[in-house]
Amino acid sequence: MKKLLASKYSNVLELVEETGKIPMSTIEDGDLEALTDEVEALGYKCKLDSTTDYLIVEKTTRTEMIKAFEVFWQKTSNEIVNFHNQIRHLIEANVIGYDFDNSTYIVPEAYIEKFLAIAEENNCIAEEV
Repeated sequence: MKKLLASKYSNVLELVEETGKIPMSTIEDGDLEALTDEVEALGYKCKLDSTTDYLIVEKTTRTEMIKAFEVFWQKTSNEIVNFHNQIRHLIEANVIGYDFDNSTYIVPEAYIEKFLAIAEENNCIAEEV
C-alpha cells in the first residue's frame, strides 16, 4: 500500500501544523479514510467538521493516544483468527500495533470503538491491560 503522506499529500503535515485543518476539497474521493489513518498514526486526532467542510486535525498526547488490549476467544481459536484477519490491514498500515509475544494490541484512541466492535462481532473479549 502506497503511503499517501509520502506521495499525493506530501504538504498535508505542514498545513496541519500551520492551520490545524485540511480542506476537504483537497482530499480526493476515496482517500479520506486512508489519509486519516496515516495522520492519526502519527499522533493526531482527526474529525470531520461538516459545518466548515474541513478535516480538523489536533495533536494528541502519547497517553491519550493509545491503549493496550489483550484479546481472547470465547469458544474456538477460529474466532481470534477471524478477528485478527479483519484488522490485519490496520496492523500492516501501522495504525494498530501487535505484539505477538504478549498477544497484545496497541490501539490508537480513534480506533478503540472500531476495534472493540470487531472483537465483539467475532465472539472475542478484549481486555485493557
